[in-house]
Amino acid sequence: MRTTCYLALLAPLNFSFGQESNGPTTSPSADPQPSLFDLTKHFGSLREFGNAIELSGLNETLDARGPFTMFLPNNAAFSRLDGRYLDPQYVDHLENLVLLHARFGATGVSGLAPGTELTMSNSETIEVSSSGQIWPSIGGAASITRSNLQADNGIAHILDDVLQPTFLTYNLGEFLEAGNMPTFVEAAKQVSIWNAFFEEAANFTLLLPTEKAMIQFEAENPELRKDTESLERIIKHHIVEKVFYINTEIEGKVIQPLSGEIYDIIFSQGKAIFGGEAGAAGTTDEINNLVRNGVIHVIDNVLISPEMQLTSEAPTISPTNLQEEAEEQENERDDADTTSGNEETAHLSLFTLLVSSLCALFLAW
Repeated sequence: MRTTCYLALLAPLNFSFGQESNGPTTSPSADPQPSLFDLTKHFGSLREFGNAIELSGLNETLDARGPFTMFLPNNAAFSRLDGRYLDPQYVDHLENLVLLHARFGATGVSGLAPGTELTMSNSETIEVSSSGQIWPSIGGAASITRSNLQADNGIAHILDDVLQPTFLTYNLGEFLEAGNMPTFVEAAKQVSIWNAFFEEAANFTLLLPTEKAMIQFEAENPELRKDTESLERIIKHHIVEKVFYINTEIEGKVIQPLSGEIYDIIFSQGKAIFGGEAGAAGTTDEINNLVRNGVIHVIDNVLISPEMQLTSEAPTISPTNLQEEAEEQENERDDADTTSGNEETAHLSLFTLLVSSLCALFLAW
């Protein structure tokens, strides 16, 4: 789901181009005034960030009436950002990063006193440190190298570093270890794919079953952990080796996870369903969790294909089987009784013979 923030539109404001002040001015001008996005094209030192705005699809938003405040990293700062986020498959990551540098309302440098916290357009917060730097940034904290650049829709401050969105804090493996899905993590650690989650060069989409779904699945398949081959195949069935976001554009798309099998994506009641008739479906619960090397979508079921069906149920015993077993047990008891009776008869006959022999000896004597 794209997170484009279409900020409220106010009456147009006319600002003097590229001048510094303590806040926006409203002096009239006969000439059209540049927008905040235009500033990134006018100043050669800001063109890298301007290109990122275009790639993210936010240029029209930042051309709109504001007022907005923007923190613009210079080219040297932006060159330190991982180039993967300029790849189209990472467009939501880039959009999130750009929105961290923008907020609604014009805030001049006088409004950036130490301790000030600002909620940005991606809903994350930045803070002004005691030394006047903006925190957090990729390098720790960013300094304002030029302040209060005026545009017709807001005000801009140039930074010497790129502000750091939350998704840059974790890769996929670190996110899982810090999260609350221990059953999936324990299962994944048993198979070889686990180490790949920490590879910074990787590009993954993970369909992550909820803790409840994993517990239920393992309860239904208690021998699964002992079968590492099947376990790895199931884990890989939830991993796609490319980044895709959940939005209406993926309706009907076919996904091929690392298991080698495929499933389709459909939308129902505003949620994406993976698998459909091809296997157990997982409805998205929490989508587009961004991490450095991919994205995570939480689903409410464990995905399996028909070829992966696992059975660990107890053998079914029919009434007929129960009756036959009861009759067999009864026959065994009868045989035991017969054997016991024969032994008693034999003992009695021997005793009778002995008594008769003694009587005959006595009479002969």
